[in-house]
Amino acid sequence: MEQMPQKQGSKDGACGFYAMGNVLSLLCPHLSVDSIFYEIFKYYTENGKPIHFIEGLYRNKLNEILSHVVRVLKDKEHPVEIDIDRPYWTNASVSFRDFSTKLDEHFNNTNHSIAVAIIGYAYCKNDPEEDGYAHWTVITKKTPKRLYTFDSDQEQERKFLPLSMCRIWDERQKHRVKPYKIQPTDTFLLSRKDVSPI
Repeated sequence: MEQMPQKQGSKDGACGFYAMGNVLSLLCPHLSVDSIFYEIFKYYTENGKPIHFIEGLYRNKLNEILSHVVRVLKDKEHPVEIDIDRPYWTNASVSFRDFSTKLDEHFNNTNHSIAVAIIGYAYCKNDPEEDGYAHWTVITKKTPKRLYTFDSDQEQERKFLPLSMCRIWDERQKHRVKPYKIQPTDTFLLSRKDVSPI
């Protein structure tokens, strides 16, 4: 049976939490989705602020939670090693071509048994008050024309982001042709390497 992403509510800003849970469920299909989300929410309720469920997560908090849960999952009884790469954590000045090439390298790396990513982006085509939003999503595959998603949003059944409609972060709030504004510093490249038990 095809795995489906867990869905956030239509009135919350919890896409970051769901991006983490969905990406880890792809990396650890032998674990129950409930147990993965339990670890995320348990850590957050002990170390976070409730307002993030409404306003959304910033990258530092997402990184903190994700890193903690990966450590917890690694300590469980299964031989899985998850790697998190943050290639642009301190470098926002990257071209779209460089960003695209980095994703190609990640998804085509034969050392990974599973390769996925979390990216943050903003969207606005016409008016920030009417169609503008910010979002975290999971990327499962890249082709020359698309980023395929495993997304938590209930309102739009996103299956992919067309690369022709994407741009790297800039000062413009809206863009009719390229409304998807990707933030390279909000990029997490995750991979799984199967490890033989001792």
